[in-house]
Amino acid sequence: MYPLPNFGAGGNMAFRVDALRSAGGFDPCLGAGTRTHGGEETRALALVLRAGGTILHWPAAITWHYHRREMDALRAQFRGYSAGLSAFFASMLLTAPAATTRELVRVLPTAVAHARPGRGNRRIGGLPADFPKDLLRAGRRGFLQGAPAYLRERRRDRATEPPGNSG
Repeated sequence: MYPLPNFGAGGNMAFRVDALRSAGGFDPCLGAGTRTHGGEETRALALVLRAGGTILHWPAAITWHYHRREMDALRAQFRGYSAGLSAFFASMLLTAPAATTRELVRVLPTAVAHARPGRGNRRIGGLPADFPKDLLRAGRRGFLQGAPAYLRERRRDRATEPPGNSG
C-alpha cells in the first residue's frame, strides 16, 4: 500500500464488470469531482487484487494524458494526487480495518520518512536535486488533506442518500 500500491495508477483502465462488482465497485466518495480529487481507481484495483483477481498492464495501449503547462496547475495536480492517495488509505481503513491496519503499520516508517521535508521522495525512487520543492510541499499538503476530505465526502454522501437506500 505504500509508498504506492505496487500496481501504479489506473488513469486509463478497463474492468470485467463482474470482477469489479464482486470486489465492491467504485467508492463514490473518491475521485474527480469530490473533495478527495482521486483514489477511486487505486481502491478499485486494490479490491480486485484482494478478492483474488488479476491486474494486467498492457504497455501497447495508446493513451493521451494532459500535461500541465503552468506551475500553479501542476501544484494543484500534485496536491490532488496526494490527497487521493491518503483518501484511498482512509477508505480502506474504514472498509477493511484489520487487513489495512496490518499493511499500514508495516510501511509506516517509510511513509513517515517520506513525509519529512528535505528527505526526497521515496515513492518514486529519488528526485533530481533541482526538483521544485514547492511541488513536494504541495504533495505533502494534499496528503494531509486527503483523509479528512474523504470523511467529509462520506458525511455528505450519507446526508444526500435517499431514505431506505442502504448504499
